[in-house]
Amino acid sequence: MSSAIIALPASISHAQSGPHALNVSGGLFDSNGQAILRTNVNFKLEVRDKSGTCVLYSESHNGENLADTKGQFSLLLGSGTTPTNFLIGGSALDASVFTNRGVTGAFSGCTSGVTLNSGDERVIRVYYDIGSGLVPMSSYRRPTP
Repeated sequence: MSSAIIALPASISHAQSGPHALNVSGGLFDSNGQAILRTNVNFKLEVRDKSGTCVLYSESHNGENLADTKGQFSLLLGSGTTPTNFLIGGSALDASVFTNRGVTGAFSGCTSGVTLNSGDERVIRVYYDIGSGLVPMSSYRRPTP
């Protein structure tokens, strides 16, 4: 099992218009707490609704070298390969992903549709692949003193 520390700016959680790029950074560690030092790690990033059930946007970041960074990664959401905006179609990470427009119809990332209410946040889901297929990262937050 691997974990990550993800840093996201708080300002996007209630944004009326979303960013065109967003830094997602963290560290990849094994179950013993040792950094994963692979030279060819693939990542997939997803932006989901507040409950995490509907994928609004996704993209890939392939061939990341974690050996020189001691397991640390920094990925720019909005600059990956195979970008897909499921909510409105197309490939742009744009304001539509972060706009709370109320009830949506069904779309490819959410066959039942979703309700995006005023003030709703988004969930960023990170997957990694070190050679055995995509695995969702579990998040870890340092306890506050």
